[in-house]
Amino acid sequence: MTKFSSGLLQQCQSITEIMRNSPCCKIFLDPVDPIEDELPDYYDIVKNPQDLNTIKQRITSGYYNTCQEWEEAMDLVFDNAILFYEPESIEAVMAESMKNKFHKLCKLLVHSQEEWSKEIKNIYDKINNLMKNPPSVLKELHEKDFSGPTTRDDMKKLCKAVTSITNHSDILEMMQLLATFHVKVDYTKKENHFQLLKMPPDAVQALMLFVQNKFRSENREYPS
Repeated sequence: MTKFSSGLLQQCQSITEIMRNSPCCKIFLDPVDPIEDELPDYYDIVKNPQDLNTIKQRITSGYYNTCQEWEEAMDLVFDNAILFYEPESIEAVMAESMKNKFHKLCKLLVHSQEEWSKEIKNIYDKINNLMKNPPSVLKELHEKDFSGPTTRDDMKKLCKAVTSITNHSDILEMMQLLATFHVKVDYTKKENHFQLLKMPPDAVQALMLFVQNKFRSENREYPS
């Protein structure tokens, strides 16, 4: 059982707020009123009622001792709706959708400073290791005879090809390759992080060779 650290508690409170503010969660904010909501048999079927506003109050007051207790309470909100309403009803469909959304948010939880530090170290070590070992494409680049400058059409094809590469290891390898040409890549920017027009010609040619080899090894068709 993961006890609440101050950091973990804040993360869980933030997720609770995200769920409370989701339009599809409006019907899950407050306890069901059998009369006002016209659901006279609700508490005959649902034996452990739960709602998001109650959870918010409880997590703020320290009612939950562990992250698991909070997660179970959140799940119960949606499980109750799935239990009570017809499977094809809008209420049940929204409950399923919001439960999935909640689980995706929970995957982002960092349970301890140690876990966070370990994750950061793993990423740093991977990048550092890649930067220490020159990419094999450089040898091929030195042995290859390039004929003239890269054309605008070549640049358009390369840009399209680079954009289609989403594997993190491949992206890190491209960053490592460009670093040997003193090209800094800002990968925090989702769009145009590889600014081809600003790169020196040899860096562009090296990147093109790397990407073409990558497409060839994966039996993918290079953009035409």
